[in-house]
Formats: sequence, C-alpha cells, structure tokens
Amino acid sequence: MKTRRSLVTAALAASALALAACSQSPPPAPKVEVVEMPGEQAQEFARLLAQFDPVGFGNLLTENARFLPPNQPAIEGRQAIVEHYKGSVDNALGFEVAPQTRVMLGNVGIAEGSYKVRNTQTGEYIEDGKFMTVWVNQDGQWKLARLMTNTDYKIATPAVEVGTPAP
Repeated sequence: MKTRRSLVTAALAASALALAACSQSPPPAPKVEVVEMPGEQAQEFARLLAQFDPVGFGNLLTENARFLPPNQPAIEGRQAIVEHYKGSVDNALGFEVAPQTRVMLGNVGIAEGSYKVRNTQTGEYIEDGKFMTVWVNQDGQWKLARLMTNTDYKIATPAVEVGTPAP
C-alpha cells in the first residue's frame, strides 16, 4: 500500500509540474518590422530577361539560387539556372513583369506579381502567369535566391476511359 501511495503522489506531483509548465506564457515574439521592398530589383530582373543578358542574369542570382518552374523539377544553383535561361529566353521574346506585392523583413525580401511573355516578331502574347521571388541582401546588394513561376494557362489533362477491361 505504501508503494502505491508513493506512485500516486509521484504521479500527482509530475502532473502538477506539467500543468504549471503548460500554463506559463511563451516569451513574447521579437518585434519584427515588415516594410515595402524597393522595386528596383524587379525592374532589373525584367530588364535582364528582356535584353537576354545571361551574364547579368547570373550576377543577379545567389550561388545557391533555386528556380522552381512549372511542371518540371527545380533547377538548382546559379550556373544551372543560367544554362536554363540560355535555353529558354531569347531576343524574340519580350517579358513584362508587374510586381504587385514587395515586402522586406531584415535582409530578406519577397516579391510577387504577374508576368507576360510576348513574341516580339508577331506581337502576340504567348504566356502569362504569376511569380514569386525571394531576395537576400548580401553585402548591400539584393540577390535572387528563389524564383517560382506559374503559368495561367490550363495544363492539358489526359483523358482516361473507365470501362470494361479488354478480354
């Protein structure tokens, strides 16, 4: 009986300690100031796309940048992104980038907006969509660390017939 009473007393004491720990308020979150990020980065990004400048585009990226294009695996690293850029951007394409939201938290900035791609030879818009970028301020210069794009065009979906299996 004495052992049982010791176990009950120990369980009650442990419960009281756990309850006391749960009732303590968490420390206050540090005060963080979110401000609008300057728009020059998005303008420079659009200029580099429009002028087909692989070297300038590469200089805008962090060494470990990631590009997250739609419907394909992520492209990792400055050099791989520049090679992708060389294969998918051309002087015959005109890019219009319209940032809609830009916020900065310390040395990290996030921008989102829309884009349009135009065939400069025909004047026809061939793609439009949305983008999100993450910028990092490295030694006073804003560098692109993440870029995600998402086209507004519907993706073709395969048709699958469900019926009686073939004999």
